[in-house]
Formats: sequence, structure tokens, C-alpha cells
Amino acid sequence: MTFTSLKIFPSFYVVMGLSFCLLLGACATRYRSEMTTGCVQNLSPGAQRLVADSMRGLDPKRITDYHTHLITNDINPKWRSWAYPKDRIGSMMLANAAGVHIHKDFDEAYLKRFAELIRSSPIRGKVFLFAFDKFHDSEGRTDDSKTVFHVPNDAVFAAVAKYPDLFVPVVSIHPYRADAIAELERCARLGSRYVKWIPNSMGMDPASPKTDAFYRRMRELHMTLISHAGFEPAVETNKCQEFGNPLRLRKPLDMGVRVIAAHCASWGRNIDLDAPGHKRADSFDLFLRLMDEPAYRGRFFGDISAITFLTRGDIFLLSRKARVTLLERPDIQERLVYGSDYPICAVGLMTLTSRLAQAGFITQEQRKYLNEIRRCNPWLFNFVLNRTIRDPKTGRGFADSIFQRRPELR
Repeated sequence: MTFTSLKIFPSFYVVMGLSFCLLLGACATRYRSEMTTGCVQNLSPGAQRLVADSMRGLDPKRITDYHTHLITNDINPKWRSWAYPKDRIGSMMLANAAGVHIHKDFDEAYLKRFAELIRSSPIRGKVFLFAFDKFHDSEGRTDDSKTVFHVPNDAVFAAVAKYPDLFVPVVSIHPYRADAIAELERCARLGSRYVKWIPNSMGMDPASPKTDAFYRRMRELHMTLISHAGFEPAVETNKCQEFGNPLRLRKPLDMGVRVIAAHCASWGRNIDLDAPGHKRADSFDLFLRLMDEPAYRGRFFGDISAITFLTRGDIFLLSRKARVTLLERPDIQERLVYGSDYPICAVGLMTLTSRLAQAGFITQEQRKYLNEIRRCNPWLFNFVLNRTIRDPKTGRGFADSIFQRRPELR
């Protein structure tokens, strides 16, 4: 989401976020999936044609989802208590979207459900599954009070061991940790070649000198960093939003690390560290600046997860510049990868097909069939939607290469 005509104070983000969570929580059941075995085969002929169209030009075995989340029971107690209504609604919203309930066996039910969604689709490629490290302070000490979610690396490895045909392990290691490099090496031995960060929520500055040794070891181990970029709305940030500044990713890039900027920094504003006086600029514009630097070709990528969400251009006074720009620039598409952001993509009101149709990104007929697919399989729905949307002016869609495994990121 990018603001182009207003200067928005932080308090606006807070009010908007609270209101938005309440709205989503109140309406979360609107598109709850009814997926059962064989559901995709039972779609109407029109919906089946749309699914088939989305697969055209692709090798089903090479389709890759570079951005999904594992969720475990290790969540902040606030997310279980009505004493914190925003957090409680958030947990209910995610559980409902994933088609499960929060209980002692939530971990197993969530993973089983996700695997069923994948296997009931025609996609036969791999899905990247994220761990999520705890919040750490500037000295590398954990702070459970500021940790909303914690998904241990071993939980991801266990999920991959259970479904090796479906998932790729993506670990999460806070670089300030005293054992950060040792944990990185352990995870590499176990088969992971990807590290996921949400700097805003984990409390780390990607440009800090404290990350130097970590980046050097990542490069030596041929590991890729997948880092959230831009505003972080979903997980509490403890006043660390500026750590999501895309320009802070210059540090790992300059040290030879491959980087995927999650969401292409398509929401929010950050300080322009290159400008005199350090004025604020759209996060997406800062992302484009890095994409346009020749030195970073072959090392800097973006994932298109969340680009169809209403938070990226379909409500209030928010610009849809990021979505349109990515659709109309083939030079950038050469360095984009697909991500669903599951289970966020399964939250019904996160993607308003009615607004996408009104804006000309899809047709009304496509909208009808997309909604049918969503009720059946929300993970597949997000894939089909991203294969279907077109620039309203040029008719250009996302390139086939975005949805296929990238050899340079293996």
C-alpha cells in the first residue's frame, strides 16, 4: 500500500489497522473454505476452465510458492485472551482462514489442512514454508513479551520431513543472537538454503554492523535471504517499522548475499536514506531504486505476495501504483517470484474481487469463477487470481517465469 497524495502520521496506521482487524474479524467467515477431497474436480465448467487457463504455459512440477507461513501453538498469550481484543481477533481470523480452530493440536491440524489444499490442486511444485524467530533486543537477548509468534526452525524441518514432496524449509535466525552463525550452519546441514526475516517484528536492522559475520557465512553457504520490506501490518512491530526500509537491504546485497524482498515493499513509507535531509518516500519507490541498480542484477529479487490484497490499492485513498507498475514492467518481472502469503491470502476480505473487477484487473465473469474457486481452495484461488489479473490499460499480466522455480535461487 502506497500513499502518494497525503502525509500520513503513524497514528493513522494504528487507527486504520485496528479498524481493519475488527472488520476482518467480524467478517472472517464470509469466505471460509469448504474444501473437501475432490473439490477442485467438482468446480463448475467455467471455474475449471479458469484453473486450466492459469496452468497454461507452466510446468506443474516447477510451479513454486516462495512465501507461506507455518503457524504453531507457540503464540503470545495475548492472542488467546479477550483482554487484548485486537490480538484475539487476529488469531481467530487466521485460524478461521486456515479452516482450523486454536486448540492443543492446532499445529497438526493447520499443517494437515494446508497439505490437503496443495494436494487437491493441479500444482505439483514446491511450497516454501517459513519459520519465525523471536524478537531480540539490541544485545541479542530474547524478549518473549514482544514476541507475537514463534515458529521454531525444528518445527519447519519436522513439517518438511512429514511432507517432503510439498515443502521447502525456510529457517528464521535473528542475526544478533550469540549462536546465530552456529544455528545457521546447523540449518544448512539439515538442508535449508533460505532464511526468512521480518525485521520490523523481530527487532533487527538489516544494515547494522552486527549482521556482517552472519551475511558472510550466508554467502559462503550459498543461502538466500527472504526479508519483509515496507510496512508490516500483521505482526506487532514494537516501534521498529523503519527496519523494513528496503534501502537497508543494500548491506546484504553489497556483501554478495542474494535477497528476495517480500511483497516488493508495496505498502508504506520509509526514510529515503539516499536523499538530503532524509525525507520520507514510498517504500515501493525505494524498492524500485534497488531493482534499477545494475550492480544488484542477479542478486536482488521481489516476491509478489499480497500484491492483489486490498491493502495494496483497493481501499480509501491508497494508490495501486505498485500493482500496476509490476504488471507493466517486463524488465522487473524477470526478477520476480510468486508467493501466496498463506494463510493471509485465505482471509476472505483481504482480497475483494469486486474491487478488482471494478478497477478492470479482472472481468465480472472471472470474478464469479474466482469466488467459486476461493470457496473450494483459497490457496489455489490466490494462484489463479495472480495468473488472471491484467493491467487495465495494457492488458499485460504477470510473466510465466514468475510462477516457475528460479534456477538462480536454488
